[in-house]
Amino acid sequence: MRTRRARRPHTEHAAFLRPGRTPDSAAQWFFWTGDGTERAHRTDRAPWCPALLRRLDTDVVRQCSFFDHHTAPHSWDVDDPLGDLVAERLVPDDSPEG
Repeated sequence: MRTRRARRPHTEHAAFLRPGRTPDSAAQWFFWTGDGTERAHRTDRAPWCPALLRRLDTDVVRQCSFFDHHTAPHSWDVDDPLGDLVAERLVPDDSPEG
């Protein structure tokens, strides 16, 4: 009897490596999919996601900090506890409490 393993779609993960030559040019990214013996990785240049978040009360505009056509939610919807911890140590006096 032959069994077939169900194929799950591979989610491509990415890590930012370095910016492009100008703020609008493509950045260098490290991409990987799968795990264990099925892990594959590559580096490639990819443009930034063009999505913008505008806060109407302050008129502050934030651009998504991921690559274009990413599958995850935009960067402002992703929790990053390690990033928050690093930012807190870099700018300890920049607290909303004062």
